[in-house]
Amino acid sequence: MTSKEKSKENHLISKTMLMPQEEMLEIKKRGQKIKIGIPSDFSKVEYRVPLTPQAVDLLVSYGHEILIETNAGKSASYSDKAYSDMGAVIVETSAEIFQCDIILRISPFSSEEIDMLRGNQVVLSSMQPHAYCTDTIQKMMQKKVTAIAFEYLENEEGFMPFVHQMSQIAGVTSITIASEYLSKSRNGKGVLFGEVTGVTPAELVIIGTSTAAEYAARAAVGLGIFVKVFDTSVYELSKLEEKLGRRILLQFFIPKF
Repeated sequence: MTSKEKSKENHLISKTMLMPQEEMLEIKKRGQKIKIGIPSDFSKVEYRVPLTPQAVDLLVSYGHEILIETNAGKSASYSDKAYSDMGAVIVETSAEIFQCDIILRISPFSSEEIDMLRGNQVVLSSMQPHAYCTDTIQKMMQKKVTAIAFEYLENEEGFMPFVHQMSQIAGVTSITIASEYLSKSRNGKGVLFGEVTGVTPAELVIIGTSTAAEYAARAAVGLGIFVKVFDTSVYELSKLEEKLGRRILLQFFIPKF
């Protein structure tokens, strides 16, 4: 190789070193693969499901394996195909689900289901520990099950995100159910929710200023309902007024014992 050719080669090498090199980019290492199971709650008349297909897609992208019992999301309008398209494995029975590392569900676990657990697992659900008998809790302890109750999770400020969100849903749903039972099809009074010219709006009375009460009021105001809220705390009524404005009637009352 001549000195001219060598100089040209060195120039190309130095130029190449300044260009971005894809193969040299740091690749984020994946953590340990976790097997996550979601059993069906349909037998317990539960219409919710812990994960949406989009959430399954996210977990699968991190290398985890998701097992879902067939029709687990049917009542929530999520088909088995919607989950399988996102990488979930659909299984026919819950026996395989209860062998997973982490089990997600909405309903609490029954004594029979706890017997099906292999042990050394994490379960997340609405545990409702006050509803469990001592024997059932002992079973979970013997199997070294780490049980996480949705309703007790809170952040540093004491805020409970799951309870808050469930209360939002309960508040909004209560207005939908009230509308249904006031209709003639349910032998109701035939009261129409909504603003109609020349027709006196429906009235709604809410006791308390909880999150469920707030979102029931929001939904009702959106439908043109005249809302009255009663509470024993002027402070809580003031906070609700700040959130909703003066479109509702706020009343303080003193309970009699």
